[in-house]
Amino acid sequence: WLRMAEDPDAERQRQVGQQLRRMTDAERRQLRHQALVREAVSEDLSDVRGLGVVAVVGEDKEGRPVMLLRLPRTRQGRPRAATESGRRHTMGNGAHVPEGEGADVEELEEEHRKLQLLFVKTIEGMRGAFTLLYLHEQSNEGSAELRWLKETLRIMARHYSDRVHTMLVLHGTLWLRAVFGLKFFPTELDAVWSSAVHVDTHMMLCKYLLPDSLTLPAGVSLDL
Repeated sequence: WLRMAEDPDAERQRQVGQQLRRMTDAERRQLRHQALVREAVSEDLSDVRGLGVVAVVGEDKEGRPVMLLRLPRTRQGRPRAATESGRRHTMGNGAHVPEGEGADVEELEEEHRKLQLLFVKTIEGMRGAFTLLYLHEQSNEGSAELRWLKETLRIMARHYSDRVHTMLVLHGTLWLRAVFGLKFFPTELDAVWSSAVHVDTHMMLCKYLLPDSLTLPAGVSLDL
């Protein structure tokens, strides 16, 4: 009688939980990847595509696609709507913040979520191996942006590491090198970062691609 009185939704959740526990790590990873791809394909990402954070910008010297990756804008770098002075509201954690700032945080989180989906959708749209061109911009260094970079590179390490032929890092600051050197990122990213090529000169960049042949987003420069 007690079994019959159980909530059907709770019973389904219990069965799903048991199924997940029986899966291997590889099977769980594949399941998460499939769900991520479905979400990336189904969602409208046109509002973040024009930000120039994730984009295919051309080919390397061997004909592989070159995918540009940058840090998103910080809160300080985003345009803010004018709000009435002194107006405040309560966030979910109980903290009181100015009303405009609360909206900014929510918009930033949503923007980061969509950019991550765009990252997945862009890789899924390419065939075979590709070159990842990570352009670091010191003006966008922030804790939220660092978390986004960590999660985005984690997705790459888990699901696409076998497709990344070369990861080129431009303008890698001491901040960025220290973050990786201090193992801020999960261990699974070690292989990705340890194989990255830090590009310091134009001549070095030209070993891998022809900068003048790339179609970069507006305002983006590869000057070294």
